[in-house]
Amino acid sequence: MTTAAYILESVTHIAIGNMAKEQEFIAQEGDVCRPVKESHVILRDTPGDEAEDDSEGEKNIQRPAIIITPMGSESMVDKGQNSHDDIKYEILIQIVDDVPAKRNTVRRKTYAYWFSQIRKELQANPYKAEIAPATADIFLIQVTKITPAQERDFRVHNQMKVGIVVNAYVREPRT
Repeated sequence: MTTAAYILESVTHIAIGNMAKEQEFIAQEGDVCRPVKESHVILRDTPGDEAEDDSEGEKNIQRPAIIITPMGSESMVDKGQNSHDDIKYEILIQIVDDVPAKRNTVRRKTYAYWFSQIRKELQANPYKAEIAPATADIFLIQVTKITPAQERDFRVHNQMKVGIVVNAYVREPRT
């Protein structure tokens, strides 16, 4: 794992954990749900980490939870074209919650607010202060929505799952 990848993962986890600690993840007007606690912000090592089980959905976690999953990286430029590599790192951020008792309730307003708060926090580039310019330059943070269009698509194994992807564009010196 590169220094930039480690910084991206850990700072994302810490930033969202601090938001939970400051009680930024509470139900919005008209929605009913429990707040996300700091201990419910989980950094998953890989997409197939043991907290996931395809037959039952997320298990062994308190919900609602925010799961942060590094999805890998891809080089943006062919090698040999310059002295630095531009790399795009992807991080999946998901809200996982129990299906509400009222079947027509998705808590869309609450989840949208939570994601808007996460987007504001991460697009302010909290990573830049944590990495030496000689090591890497995290020059662009892009947050994209991956929420399904149909409410029924939020439901996976009797749980609600919605997510966003953080794309971090990093310029690293070639070693």
